[in-house]
Amino acid sequence: MAPGADHRMTADASSPIQQPGRPIALAVAVAFAGYLLLLHALIVSGAWPRLTLALVFLPWVVALLTSAARASTKPLRKTFATGIVGVLAWMVLRYGDELASRADLMLYLENLVFFLALSTLFAVSLRPGRDALITRLARVARNGDMPPPVVRYTRLVTIGWAAFFAIVSLVSSLLFFTQSRTVWSAFVNLAIWPLVAASFALEYAIRLRVLRDFKHVSMMTGVQAFRHRATIDARGES
Repeated sequence: MAPGADHRMTADASSPIQQPGRPIALAVAVAFAGYLLLLHALIVSGAWPRLTLALVFLPWVVALLTSAARASTKPLRKTFATGIVGVLAWMVLRYGDELASRADLMLYLENLVFFLALSTLFAVSLRPGRDALITRLARVARNGDMPPPVVRYTRLVTIGWAAFFAIVSLVSSLLFFTQSRTVWSAFVNLAIWPLVAASFALEYAIRLRVLRDFKHVSMMTGVQAFRHRATIDARGES
């Protein structure tokens, strides 16, 4: 492959990735930021414990219902996701007061499970003989055009993300058990996602330098590749 050859994914009709409208993406980002700010304020103040608990469980309910809706060809997965939502609803109705009094613990466990799962997802994909997760996503974003240097780089990035999410889990645990709820909540609600965004930007800057002989897809295209792959997996497609 000649240096400077065009490997940018074109936005033609054959592309499997559809870019979302900017107003929609902006609205989602603003809503998510508002959710985190509200959750932080409730955790710190201790006010409205049942609302706090509802907000803690909200991402899981949305994720499970979305998974159930998408799993049209996998009735077992759909039943499992719907059943988990039912269990959460029963827990709130049966043990609402007890759970609400420890909404901070629920949020800690939620974050711990989520970020450890992400770390494991990236780490497991590094097994010999398999494409690393970022490599697979890059194949989608680049329409299968994966020179050896890109494969090696994306494998290193996968290692980096596995380590990043493991470190996030460790720091959250240390802060939860050794610092005030204000400090811990500021980290999990206000700091983690800006750190994730900054890590995306840093990786993109490093990529431009390390793989300077290759054209690159944008960060948004990379995000869309992840969403596209997740949609395929949820629907059970090949």
